[in-house]
Amino acid sequence: MSVFLYVDRESPLHRLHPVTKIVGLVLGFAIALMFSHPLPAAGALLLSLIALGAAGGLGNLRRSWKFLVVLFVMTTLIWSVFLRLGGPLGKGGAAPWVLKTPLPQVMVGSKPLGGGELVLIEASPVTVGYGVAMALRIVACLVFGLAFLSSTRTEDFALGLRTLGAPQGVSVAVSLGFRLVPTLAGTARNVIEAQRARGVDPAAGGLFRRIRRHVPLIVPVLAYALRGADMTAMALESRGLGADPTRRTQLREFHAGAADALALAAMAGLVVAGLMARLAGLGIIGFG
Repeated sequence: MSVFLYVDRESPLHRLHPVTKIVGLVLGFAIALMFSHPLPAAGALLLSLIALGAAGGLGNLRRSWKFLVVLFVMTTLIWSVFLRLGGPLGKGGAAPWVLKTPLPQVMVGSKPLGGGELVLIEASPVTVGYGVAMALRIVACLVFGLAFLSSTRTEDFALGLRTLGAPQGVSVAVSLGFRLVPTLAGTARNVIEAQRARGVDPAAGGLFRRIRRHVPLIVPVLAYALRGADMTAMALESRGLGADPTRRTQLREFHAGAADALALAAMAGLVVAGLMARLAGLGIIGFG
C-alpha cells in the first residue's frame, strides 16, 4: 500500500496549473473558516468532498475517515462543554444539559466544610451547534488539503511556490517537508516487517505491551531518516541547488488556460458571496 497521497490519474484538478491549485486551496480554507453556523459549515464540507471526488482522492478519504470522525467528535465535545461566551452558555443564560455530582461534607472542628454539588458538564443547544460548526470547519479544511495533495505532485507544488515568488530554498524545504511524513511512515513499516521476520511482532499483545515494543523502533527509524537526509542533501547539490536560477530548467512545464481562470473565478465568487453573507449577519451563531 502506498504511503503517498498523490493519485496518478487524469482529472480536471490534475490538469490545473499548480498556482491555481495553491490559490484555490487558500480560498477553500477561507470558505471553510468563514462561518460559525453548522449549515454553511456543512456546505463548505460538501464543497471539499466534491473537490476530493473530482481529484479521485476518495481512496485517501477511506484511509483516513476514522481519524476525521474522531477529530469531529472530540472537537464537538470540547467546544460544547468548555465554551463560555457572553454569559452562561450563550442566549437564555441557563444550561439545559447539566451533569452534577454531590460533594461530601466534612466536619472541621465544629464547622462543616464542603458539601453541595460539583458541576461536571454544562452544555446548551447554542454551544453544541457552535461545536458542530467548529468541527465541520476543521474537517472541511483537512478534506480540502486531501484534495490538493491527491491532485498535486510535490514537484509541482514546489514549482507553484517558485512561480508565486517564493525563494528556491523555501520551496525545496516545503516540498521536502511534504515528503517527510510518508517517507518516515514507509521506513517505520519496513522496520516493523523486519522485526516480524525475526519473530517480534510490535502489534501483538495489550496496549501497554505494544507501546513498549514500539519504543525501540525509534532508533532505526531515526537512523534511516538521518541517512536519507544526508543522501538528499548530496542529491540536491549534484542537481545544482542554489545555482543561477535563470539557467535552471524544469522537468514539467505548465501553462494557465481557461480552466484555471474559471476555477479561480468560481472560488473567488464563493468567497465574495460568503463575505457578503457574513457582513449581513448570516451564518453566525450569536452569544449574549
